[in-house]
Amino acid sequence: MRNSIPLRALLVPLGFLIVAPSCSGVNEGGGFTVTYRTFMNGIGTIDSVRYGLGKVGNTVKVTAPAANWSLSVGNAAPGDSSRVILYGRGNATGGTVNLVRLWMTPEGVIDGDSTTVAAAPTTAFSIELPGMVLP
Repeated sequence: MRNSIPLRALLVPLGFLIVAPSCSGVNEGGGFTVTYRTFMNGIGTIDSVRYGLGKVGNTVKVTAPAANWSLSVGNAAPGDSSRVILYGRGNATGGTVNLVRLWMTPEGVIDGDSTTVAAAPTTAFSIELPGMVLP
């Protein structure tokens, strides 16, 4: 009778040691990553986008961004506020505009919200995802 540990009993803990370090958070800074996106699909132009992330009152204005604008901001802290407003103008045909906000926790869990607005031909419009507090 041998007094040794079965090979199978060693493989499970060894496998855990190999896998565990690769499961660390996506954003090593300990904060959220927030992504804003808009989809115009050729129905108009964006005059400007105002977005805020962090403490209330921190707002950045982007003038004349690309029609399908996207921006990711990292290391937002739990409790920070996130808000985005897009101002634009419909072209000759008009259509719908989509605005999306996604946030990812340090653990890689993704959540988000979105809104859609109809852009009338040659008419100014705005679309907003109001302030929300990161959990």
